[in-house]
Amino acid sequence: KMIVLTVDPQAIIFGGAIAKSLPLFKESMYEHLNDFPYPNSIKNLKILGSELNHPGILGAAALCY
Repeated sequence: KMIVLTVDPQAIIFGGAIAKSLPLFKESMYEHLNDFPYPNSIKNLKILGSELNHPGILGAAALCY
């Protein structure tokens, strides 16, 4: 909740192993956001999982170039 309050993102994207297990806790995250004190901030918030393969390798390559 603190990230949403501080940054006010349009989407939260999880990667790696968390992205693979996102279906297990995605609905729970939305339920906990229902009592968020600023409902307009989360009205269009999307919780997504990254579909990249090997994100660690891609991140390392991005740092090199």
